[in-house]
Amino acid sequence: MTEPISIEEDDQQVSELQQCGAAATICKNRKEKRKLTKKEKRKQKRKELAEKARQEEEAKLNDPKELRRIQLEEEKEKERLERERREFEERERIFLEELARKKAQEEEEGERRRAKDEEEKAKQSQVALENESDGDDEWEYVEDGPPEIIWQGNEIIVKRNKVKVKKKDPNHVIVKE
Repeated sequence: MTEPISIEEDDQQVSELQQCGAAATICKNRKEKRKLTKKEKRKQKRKELAEKARQEEEAKLNDPKELRRIQLEEEKEKERLERERREFEERERIFLEELARKKAQEEEEGERRRAKDEEEKAKQSQVALENESDGDDEWEYVEDGPPEIIWQGNEIIVKRNKVKVKKKDPNHVIVKE
């Protein structure tokens, strides 16, 4: 005895027969009919495989073990991203501290240079005052050549070369400082 056919299967068989019947009237020879039936079989096979794959995917996604595995992967990814972010922030902090330290060191060095320059200028002016007071009558300071331009950081210093010349002597004995 044969098994009863469900309504869906019956509808499917009827639609297949109608398609074949329509195709049979259009097609005139057996070769074309065979091609059409093969085409229909391939189409049906592809539909069945797609449906089966979709059902397997749904079953896989509904599986508690699979859901747990996916959740663990997501947590690991979050932890990895957090760890990378913290490492980056630590490297950035170290870099900024190093940059600030270098800047402070350069400023300190600049201050030392300025203090040293001021000290030298004070000594030079004091020596000049002593020299002027000793023999102010005999010597005169005259500019010699173009001034020297010295660039130090943001400061521009113009240094004029002065030469000590005797006032009374017409031959001008030159003594450079």
